[in-house]
Amino acid sequence: MIRLEAARSGTLSSVRDRLRRQLGSRVEAGVVAAANVLREQSLLIVPRDTGALAASCFVRQEGEGFTTVAVVGYGQQGFTFTGFSAWENKEITRHPFDYAGWQHDIPRFQHDAGQTYEFLKRPRDECQPLMRQALRAAAGL
Repeated sequence: MIRLEAARSGTLSSVRDRLRRQLGSRVEAGVVAAANVLREQSLLIVPRDTGALAASCFVRQEGEGFTTVAVVGYGQQGFTFTGFSAWENKEITRHPFDYAGWQHDIPRFQHDAGQTYEFLKRPRDECQPLMRQALRAAAGL
């Protein structure tokens, strides 16, 4: 009979905690890597009238380890874009937070070829294999 006590250093409890931290950091890296794939694929089809919407794209990590959630989005509140609009032929200032949701959800807006609405949803649905591959590679699986 072998008795394992959780109270001592080097025992089953400390080994379990160390494994949880190590594996958790690998899971964290994998989730963030998958989110970055989604971001990259989304940037390929996001509408680019002025470039403001694309410039506002972000990946934000929430939590850590096994509870990691990665959020990919556009138009983070407080983000301001200043640049030249060829369409308006002048310097412009845009706040993508005000219109990112509309651009994503409404199909009747006109976009240049290769650019479309649902610029997050489509890559999420179509790029699952790429995202899984990135997660596995970053997590070392």
